[in-house]
Amino acid sequence: MRMPRRIAGLVAGAGLAAGAVLAMGAPAQAYSPDPNTTAHYRNTSNCPCSISDVIDGTYFKYDPGGRAFKIDITRNGLYLGKLEFHPYGEQVWLYDNAKDGDSFYYQVRYRLPGQPETIESIRGGLSGGTHIEKSYPLPEGQSVTIFLYDDAAGHDYIGNWSGIA
Repeated sequence: MRMPRRIAGLVAGAGLAAGAVLAMGAPAQAYSPDPNTTAHYRNTSNCPCSISDVIDGTYFKYDPGGRAFKIDITRNGLYLGKLEFHPYGEQVWLYDNAKDGDSFYYQVRYRLPGQPETIESIRGGLSGGTHIEKSYPLPEGQSVTIFLYDDAAGHDYIGNWSGIA
């Protein structure tokens, strides 16, 4: 009698485990093909200025000699998110608006005079409807390039854009 009960218990436990895995769903898949991007640049010597969008709009502060950008990320007419570089404060902002289980990731690269290129760790992995902000130690006039990816490992490249702090 003990053996049939143990087998029944094992079968029930395996069924519960399988059900839990199925309930969690499959991991998010990268967009294929990649989403579309539209770049908007602003000379922040002429700001304050703004660029509208469906999330919250983008506002750039006055920063002499700076070059800001905003990248709209869309697919099939849906606004998935945006990537922004703000020269004032040397900040990168990444938004994920889609709430679809997929995420965007970015990487900042720059070269200070007389030094090797600085390649920051890839950041992102947002849940839909959220954003992250990060400041970088860039001197005024420093060129910076930001790469956008559809995966945390940086293998699914979407594009890159350059700004000036």
